[in-house]
Amino acid sequence: MQRGARRKIAATHRKARHLDQELEDYTPPFTGSEIISILSLPQGPEVGEVLQLLENMFIENGPVSKQDALDFLAEWGKGKDNSKRK
Repeated sequence: MQRGARRKIAATHRKARHLDQELEDYTPPFTGSEIISILSLPQGPEVGEVLQLLENMFIENGPVSKQDALDFLAEWGKGKDNSKRK
């Protein structure tokens, strides 16, 4: 194996370890109780779905600020309201 390829592989392994650590350290921007309050949701599986969406947002985009999470929740809530009306 060539030296350049080895360096690329090593760099990829370092990045993967770093991303694994970030995911391990992930703390959602809001608790389930806060989501219930913000979205006026009843306790239940929907709260877990929202928490999973926020985690996916973190995985795809990196750290998420509370404001970005609030904006996301507002849009999610609007979509939920629109689907109820149909």
